[in-house]
Amino acid sequence: MFQEQENKRQNLQNYANFLEKIRAFMKHRGICEVITNPLVKAVVPDAGVDPVGVDLQIGKRFLHTSPEWEMKKLLAEGAGSIYQMASVFRDDQNQNWHKPAFMMLEWYELGINDQDLIQQCLSLLATVGVKEDPCILTMQDLYQQYCGITFEDMDVKTLKLYCHAEGIDASGLQKKEETSSWLDLIWVTKIEPGLKGLVVVKDFHPSQSALAEVVSEPYPHAKRFEILLNGCELANGYHETTDLGVLEERFHSAKSHVPIVDVRDIKNMPACAGVSVGIDRLFAQIKGLRSLF
Repeated sequence: MFQEQENKRQNLQNYANFLEKIRAFMKHRGICEVITNPLVKAVVPDAGVDPVGVDLQIGKRFLHTSPEWEMKKLLAEGAGSIYQMASVFRDDQNQNWHKPAFMMLEWYELGINDQDLIQQCLSLLATVGVKEDPCILTMQDLYQQYCGITFEDMDVKTLKLYCHAEGIDASGLQKKEETSSWLDLIWVTKIEPGLKGLVVVKDFHPSQSALAEVVSEPYPHAKRFEILLNGCELANGYHETTDLGVLEERFHSAKSHVPIVDVRDIKNMPACAGVSVGIDRLFAQIKGLRSLF
């Protein structure tokens, strides 16, 4: 019994030390820690991410799926570079790398782009104990390598034919008219299982831009990246778009069944790059755990 108590205490201390390393990293970079309200009236639409609703005496609210929007409002108000570590909530299954509640690091830095933030993220991972050397690839590199598909080929008809030829089951696929849905299906079945070690995937297809800026050179792509360790997604980052018209169009096309945030909330947001990091996943990977604790 006493040994179990000692082990529990040590595990808690290890996690506390891990969080302290993150805070020290941010402090060294002059990034301010903030806390925002986890109860919100409206959400940022995100395919596959369902919010948890809460009925209160003051009305319907949602537990934040990410502190993203509230932090962007702070950015628009002149907060400068900021970060937050917070519990977030999603109506998700209880599986190895997916939990209804988990800890997220949300980090925004002014004056840098997505390429700069990739390097900062890799520096943070090394600081907290990730020892692998990174392999940095574009999304187009990976789809060409694993599937023989280029960005020019990425339309619904071509992707549907590819899935049929490869025997990929699309029966449960929602939004079958959207390119991004087929890309996600191919990703989880053909590409992600083959990714070993520390991998950075950058320059996403425009259909998967989310809240990232889209550029046309050297070919049309979204300035978005993900970082994976042994096939487990740790981070998802963007060079944030500040074009309110673009955001309005993307939010409208999402056809959300819950209230959506007002893009005017962030009309004065400066140019910046932002990333969310799954803190629990990262800790589990460093400690060699097979699932979230």
